Amino acid sequence: MSKVQNVQKEVDEVKDIMHKNIDKVIDRQEKIENLENKSENLLYQGNQFKKQSTTLKKRMCWQNWKLNLIIISIVIVIILIIVLSVTLK
Repeated sequence: MSKVQNVQKEVDEVKDIMHKNIDKVIDRQEKIENLENKSENLLYQGNQFKKQSTTLKKRMCWQNWKLNLIIISIVIVIILIIVLSVTLK
């Protein structure tokens, strides 16, 4: 082989290596973009979950208060009935 052929062979090998490297960089970039999209989606879902859980917590707290008020009202009515029945006798 002549020197020119050797140099051409080396150049071809370097070109192949560079093409492979470029393909790898493109693949990595696509994977990075995919990960960025997934992380943005997870962040959005996390924020939605936080909002929904806060709303649910408030709703459950209010429901608990309503139940307690009903029970207290019933107890007060029963006590009033007992007190009135005793005082009227």
